[in-house]
Amino acid sequence: MNETRLPNRLELAAEFSAVSFGRSLFLITFDWALIFLSIGVATSYPGVFSFVCAQLVIAARQHSLFLTMHEATHYNICKNRKWNDHFSNFLAAWPVGFSTERYRTRHWLHHRYLNTDKDPDWFRKKLDPSWQFPMSKLDFWRHTLPHLLGKGVVEMSYALRGIGIRKSDLPLALPFYAVIAAAITLAGGWQAFLLYWVLPYGTILPFLHRVRNASDHLGLPKTHLLNGTRNVTGSRVGAFFFGPHNANLHLVHHVYPFVPWYRLPAVHSFLLQNAYYREYAHENDVYLLPTKRSVFSDMTSETDFGIQETRKAA
Repeated sequence: MNETRLPNRLELAAEFSAVSFGRSLFLITFDWALIFLSIGVATSYPGVFSFVCAQLVIAARQHSLFLTMHEATHYNICKNRKWNDHFSNFLAAWPVGFSTERYRTRHWLHHRYLNTDKDPDWFRKKLDPSWQFPMSKLDFWRHTLPHLLGKGVVEMSYALRGIGIRKSDLPLALPFYAVIAAAITLAGGWQAFLLYWVLPYGTILPFLHRVRNASDHLGLPKTHLLNGTRNVTGSRVGAFFFGPHNANLHLVHHVYPFVPWYRLPAVHSFLLQNAYYREYAHENDVYLLPTKRSVFSDMTSETDFGIQETRKAA
C-alpha cells in the first residue's frame, strides 16, 4: 500500500464495497425488534425504570432508522436502486417522517461540497451561535440539553420541512400511514404509540441527533481531508446511541461513501495499515465524557480544537 496517500476505490478489495441486502434487512429487523421488545417490556412491567429504558432504546433505534435512510441515499441497502429506495422508505424513512429521495438530493450536496457554503448542512449552521464550536462547557450544555425538553421539536420540524415526505411519495405513503393507523387502532395502541414513539421522537431523538450531527464535522480544524470529519471508536455504548450502524466511523464514510455501513469497520482496520491515515486521521475515543480524547473535549477546547489524531501503530 502506498503510505503517502489514501488508497483509491480501485485499490480497495472488492468485498469492501459489496452490497448485501441480507445484512441490511437483518440490521433493520434488529432495530425494529428492539423497538417492539422495549415497548413490550415497558408495558408488561410498568415502572419508572422500564419506562426510561424503553425511551432511551427506542430513541436510539429511531436514530438508527434515520441512518438506515442515510445509507440508502448512497444505494447501500440493495443493488436494485428502485427497490433500495422502496425498502428504505417503508422500513426506515417513512416511519420517522422522511423521504429517502428528498434526503439524497440534500445529502449528495453535503458530500460534494463538504464544509463549504454550498454544503447545505454547513451553510445552515455557520451563522447559528448554537453550532459554533469550540464553546464553553456551560454553553455546550445550554445549547444541547434543551433538546430533551422540547427544543428538539423545533429541530425535527425544520428537518421535516427540508427532507420530509414529497408530494410524489403520497400515492404510496398515504396508504402506508393508513395501514399503520388502522393497525394501531385495532390493537388499541394509541396511548402506547404516543408514549413510546412520539415522546422519544420529540425529546431524546433530537438530543442524540444533535450530538451526532455536531460530532460529524464540527469542532475540527478542517485543514485537510482527514481532519474535517472524525471517527469515534472507543465506546460501543456511545456508538449505540450516537453513532448507530457504524455512523461513528464518519470519516471513513466520507472518504469512501460507497462502502456499506456494515463494512466500515473492516475498511477502518485496513486504513490503519496506512501511515498517512494513521498520522492524520482525526479520531476520538468517546462522545460526551470529559476525557482528553473525547468529542466533548474537542467541542469545548478554547485553544486548539482538542485535536486528537489516531494512535500510532505499535
